Amino acid sequence: MKKLTCLLFLLFLASYAFAGDTINPHTGELQKITDWQTEDGNTKVYAPEIIKVTNGTLTDNEDGTASLSISGGAETDPVVKAINGIVKSNGSAISAAEADTDYLTPTTASTTYAPIGAKYIVQQADGSLTNEQALGALATGIVKNTTTTGVLSIATDGTDYLAPTRIDDTKGNGDTGYTWSADKNYDQLALKSPIDNPTFTTAITTPKVIGSGGALELEDSAALNIDVPGTAINFANATKPVKSIYLSAAGAVLPTSSYAEIQDFAGTNFTYRVLAFDQSADEKCFWHFPIPDNFTGTTVTITAYWTANSGTNTRGVSWKFDSGGFADDEAFNTGALGGTEIEIEDAKIASGDMHIATSGAFTCDWTAGDYAVFYCYRDVDAYSGTNLDADALLIGVKIEYTISELSQ
Repeated sequence: MKKLTCLLFLLFLASYAFAGDTINPHTGELQKITDWQTEDGNTKVYAPEIIKVTNGTLTDNEDGTASLSISGGAETDPVVKAINGIVKSNGSAISAAEADTDYLTPTTASTTYAPIGAKYIVQQADGSLTNEQALGALATGIVKNTTTTGVLSIATDGTDYLAPTRIDDTKGNGDTGYTWSADKNYDQLALKSPIDNPTFTTAITTPKVIGSGGALELEDSAALNIDVPGTAINFANATKPVKSIYLSAAGAVLPTSSYAEIQDFAGTNFTYRVLAFDQSADEKCFWHFPIPDNFTGTTVTITAYWTANSGTNTRGVSWKFDSGGFADDEAFNTGALGGTEIEIEDAKIASGDMHIATSGAFTCDWTAGDYAVFYCYRDVDAYSGTNLDADALLIGVKIEYTISELSQ
């Protein structure tokens, strides 16, 4: 009874002392409310007991009663309200998160960006940039860089580079219709695999140079058949390709007198046929053949292949050659050779050895497509040293001439 009387007395004092006053709102649990204030800010009394107020206002009424007003919503965990920063939960309780343990703190550098006005190279135009170059705005082609500025542009064929002139297996067997550029000389034409009958459809009005000193290259045993408008592939270079004609001893035409004798010899491993020219008297022979249609120029070179089975070494032979060309309706039976005779001198090396000797430029009177007569004899008195004291055995003669085109 005494305890109840004391409690009622305390409540009476509280209601009397703070009648009409409002306790400032406070969140959390306090051991004591130490500052009960009136509207004029004067301190009234200390509360001896624990009072907990959350999300509300405790009011002392003038009639001696007290009321508690909740300011709305469900109560919030007071621990959350006590933390200024990032929190974490372990499933049952909430606590403050620790930097570098529970999370990484962002650095200031990560928020720094490149300026929008920098000179970027982008694939496509970007409206947020003010000074970029978009590759999508360039034409299709080879890109070139400009020194110092770094500006990109499309390279120009013939100025910045030479377009490739290589035809490879991007065209398969049976493909046709390759087009030659009318204003270019071709450095190389190469085929990497066989192509059947490729047709070059553009007429070549001026001769094309296939390589400045180069060649038509066929790789991997490629076969090439070219159908060119006109009659031939022409060679425009000053130095023309060379072809040859071989005249064998077996194919010689012998005169009725003072002729070289055709003889066969059995070597150790093979048999060979020669024209035997005497050491004491001039002897001769002839060959006949049509002059090739693509022959060009006025001179040829002659190479003699000969041997001797006896005689003194270092003594020599004087071979002399002449020729004439005969056109349609030109006198043939009574005609004369119209070339300028040329001599080849060569000394004997050893019995049974092959001897090869080539002339300088022989001036002939040939015309492409005409008929030629070729003349050879041994002049036993003309050798500048001592004449060979044995038969000179002529195995054959090679004539090299230049051509202007590859005829069809």
